[in-house]
Amino acid sequence: MKIPENSAELKDAIVISATLYPTLSKLRERQLLFVLRAVPDEIVVEGIIQVFELGSDTEVSFIQQEIAGNILSARKPATIQSVSSVVKRCLNNWNKSIEQLPLWLVSAFGSSEIKAAFGALEKSNLTQVERENLVTMKWWLAAKI
Repeated sequence: MKIPENSAELKDAIVISATLYPTLSKLRERQLLFVLRAVPDEIVVEGIIQVFELGSDTEVSFIQQEIAGNILSARKPATIQSVSSVVKRCLNNWNKSIEQLPLWLVSAFGSSEIKAAFGALEKSNLTQVERENLVTMKWWLAAKI
């Protein structure tokens, strides 16, 4: 497996890993986590956000997000992006079962930033799906924020 040099390559690697998941189980995911040790945090974060931006309700898209979430959980990458930007980009297509994304948000940004961002997003022009997903993110984080 080649080391991703940019966020698009990481997104593609996650998509391929999800496609191969039924035959290779978690082997490919573990290999990806290993090669990502050499990848800067910002590339990791952006590649993962791109996975959450992909729109699809298939089992493969769930596996893609699960792999992305597992990477967040294992790597705990830092980012210079704003919490509002990250959440807004992920809200529309985030699978509510992928708890790793909201849990990573707290570890990356802190509870006070998360509260402020969620409050601002609640007052913004969100779609019904985005509103429901924001409520679910808040539910996942109820004990942490």
